[in-house]
Amino acid sequence: MAERERLYYLDNLRVALTALLIAHHVGQAYGPTGGAWPIQEAARSAFLGPLFTIDRSFFMSLFFLISGHFVARSYDAKGGWPFVKGRLLRIGLPLLVWSLLMVPLQIFVFGAPGGGAKAWPIDVGHLWFLEHLLLFSLVYALWRALRGRRSPALPAAPRAWAILLFALGLALLSGLVRIAYPIDRWVYLLGFFRVAFADVPRDLSFFVLGLIAYRRQWLSAFSSRAGRAWLAVAAVLAALIAAYDLMLYDLFPIGEPAWGTVYVFWESLFCCAACIGLLVLFPRWGDDARAPGDGAREEPVRSLHRPRAGDPGVPVRGDERRHAAVREVHARDLGEHSGDVRPGERPAAPAAPLEGRAKADRARRAAVRETEPIRALWERGA
Repeated sequence: MAERERLYYLDNLRVALTALLIAHHVGQAYGPTGGAWPIQEAARSAFLGPLFTIDRSFFMSLFFLISGHFVARSYDAKGGWPFVKGRLLRIGLPLLVWSLLMVPLQIFVFGAPGGGAKAWPIDVGHLWFLEHLLLFSLVYALWRALRGRRSPALPAAPRAWAILLFALGLALLSGLVRIAYPIDRWVYLLGFFRVAFADVPRDLSFFVLGLIAYRRQWLSAFSSRAGRAWLAVAAVLAALIAAYDLMLYDLFPIGEPAWGTVYVFWESLFCCAACIGLLVLFPRWGDDARAPGDGAREEPVRSLHRPRAGDPGVPVRGDERRHAAVREVHARDLGEHSGDVRPGERPAAPAAPLEGRAKADRARRAAVRETEPIRALWERGA
């Protein structure tokens, strides 16, 4: 991969994830998950519940994984201080503007969260992702500065057993954290850093996986077969959680803490499977696009250029369109070597060089020998 080659399919994947993120939060005003929203309907759709569960179980972690990949790549390209400066300008500045301008405006229009007019702690809302990403990026920059530059490793996709072992460890760690910090319990560190500790093990580990994925080139190491297999696992797990939520819960209710234990293992495995499947199989529109003349579109022309009688794949009988292509190439080659020459005519000799007639005769004989196979091929094709 080139140092700064753009991965357009990751751009497309991030756009799709952003659209899913918007749909997820818009739908929460109409779904069964509760929460306070400026516009809210009294009627709730139970069908949206499983969708919210499936969405929240993977899309932010996939955002962090892709971000980790680009953070490592950007640091390699820019170096220490330019990377940090870029992070502060591209992430820190929007956070600062939002906190100083948009948060007071939000409080003025909708009121502070929980009522009243308090402006502390600063509620950055959904920009918590940028807070976490900025912190993770700065910690990574510090780690790289202490560790030094590392050369890329050989591509090697992790084995299935390693992925399952990672999912198991992630489930155990997340389960332990959620004993003290259940899902959707938000806290404000230092009065402005918004964090839900229940999801930190998953999001942080996937950011680290993105760093490793860049170093070990995992995005190109997985086979399409492996991507289809993991996406199939994710589809089955999604179908199971949806079926249980919509139909099977009334028949086989699972209470706490048993459900929390089952869910955290389901979530970890589903997140791993969905992220791998989407990264491997998501349509990579534009990655193979090349400008005219860079070789991709010239290759068919090269394959027909100067055909020789007896070469495999050279059409001399049958399809008239192939005969026409051979005649066209033949006429073009004759024109290149002998000017405007019609089939059957002897090509004109090149102009005599100043060095003498002997050299001119050798050049003339060479030009004739070069066009004889083309003329023979044309006569057979005609």
